[in-house]
Amino acid sequence: MTRWNTGDRLVGSDARALLREQIEEHSAGLHAALAKFDPQSAFSSWFETIRAVEEFINLPCFGLKEPWLWEALLDLPLDVTQAPRRFRVVHHHIVYQFGAAFAQRFTTLMVQAMAVGVSFAMHRIDATRGAFDTVNSAIDYFQSRRRHLVSLLYTLPDAAKGREPVPVIDTLNQFLPLVELNGVTLTGLYQKAMLAEVFPDFALHVMGDGFYGSHDYAVLDGLHLEPERTTIVEMQALDPNILEGAGLEPVSPSRLFSAAELRNDIRLMEAAYAEFDLAGSDFRFAAAFVRHIADLAEDDYWVRLSRRKFDRVADALRLPQPLRQALVHRPGTYTENTNSYAPLVELDGQLTGSVALLSRFLYNWRNVCLYKIRRYQIRSGYIFEQAVSAELEEQGFTLTGIKRINHKEFDVVTTRGGIIFNVQCKNNLVDITKIEANVRLFARYNRARSASYERALRKEKNREDLLRGELGLDQVEHLVLSRFPVASDNPRIIPYSRIGDVGRIASAITKSC
Repeated sequence: MTRWNTGDRLVGSDARALLREQIEEHSAGLHAALAKFDPQSAFSSWFETIRAVEEFINLPCFGLKEPWLWEALLDLPLDVTQAPRRFRVVHHHIVYQFGAAFAQRFTTLMVQAMAVGVSFAMHRIDATRGAFDTVNSAIDYFQSRRRHLVSLLYTLPDAAKGREPVPVIDTLNQFLPLVELNGVTLTGLYQKAMLAEVFPDFALHVMGDGFYGSHDYAVLDGLHLEPERTTIVEMQALDPNILEGAGLEPVSPSRLFSAAELRNDIRLMEAAYAEFDLAGSDFRFAAAFVRHIADLAEDDYWVRLSRRKFDRVADALRLPQPLRQALVHRPGTYTENTNSYAPLVELDGQLTGSVALLSRFLYNWRNVCLYKIRRYQIRSGYIFEQAVSAELEEQGFTLTGIKRINHKEFDVVTTRGGIIFNVQCKNNLVDITKIEANVRLFARYNRARSASYERALRKEKNREDLLRGELGLDQVEHLVLSRFPVASDNPRIIPYSRIGDVGRIASAITKSC
């Protein structure tokens, strides 16, 4: 066992040994805590809670049309006794539009979240401070924990082995502390272990409330989403007529999630990526399967079928083997489960999923198929440059429109405050699902990417006279924006997850020169 005390600073093999020890301890603790629960009860109740969480997150943005109503909802305290009249008004509109069952799930989640928030505050869990004050803060918290909630769902069938039932009203009380104290901590420990492999000077600081590393790694993009080469929002921005051409079917206003919306997801993806013939790729097999089982959805949400029926459907649709394997979750560690997109989970020969998980899977499978298409690989680079240009312009950078000087190509050339900022946009693909649970694989990938980006910066430095001559400005600063996350000590190498900080980073660089 590694010996350590609060205030210690560990480096090298000591830091790596402590991280390995803590990963094993938290993983064992999580599985031990889950072992007492009845698997069927725990799985079904937690899945029902995840449904409520997804509805909770999406209600203000996609459910309530009147601005005054969603503003009233977002500001609503979780402790409804603080604003009983406002709660009654909001609750009335939710019941009217979505029905009593939806309103009951929403209210139950509010009550549970308030109680858990009180418990977290008593135990001084800083990461959740303020998270359960209002509906708005709770939405942001649940959004940041989405991957963990689903990861726990994947973990339950294999880890729960006991007889203790879990009623729906008690799920957050039983499981959210495990997510927060074990699950989130495990992910953080893995990331620190990855960074310890990359940086020889990595230091691990032992504090009373946890472990802090000397280096950071920003994985997720805005809204806590996994990075991808081009988002569907970017594709729609390029062609505002995509929605009209997709031929979407009507969706009931009383449903936030439904089989109709799931079918529309397929139509929208196929229309948005039509220039790459997404519908003619292996995506068509996933689309056919999802369309088939969406018709079987119970309550327009749940998908349940036996393993035998799944095999029959897969055979009839001639699904490729990799797709069959990807559709059904395979047991793994908690960290491996955070990187799974399987829409169906098996328990006692029964496969259970939801239209929400099927949609999540489709968006990931879309990427798997697109990334194999050479034309998409090239085109996505130009789309990324446009996205970066738009973000920088919002931060006060002036776009010059320069793309080529003396047969030398540039990505995004801007000016701000009399200084030229030459931004290279790197869209090099990395499969985060493979590297996050393998610290050595991550280290190899990260060293290769970092070295490549350092060479790119040196190359730009050697040809900056071209920009001086073209724009008539003396000072030139070079930046690299990486679509996929990269850990680097160089402040000029910026992951896209930090695109909102480019203005501040640029100012800091110019002051230090």
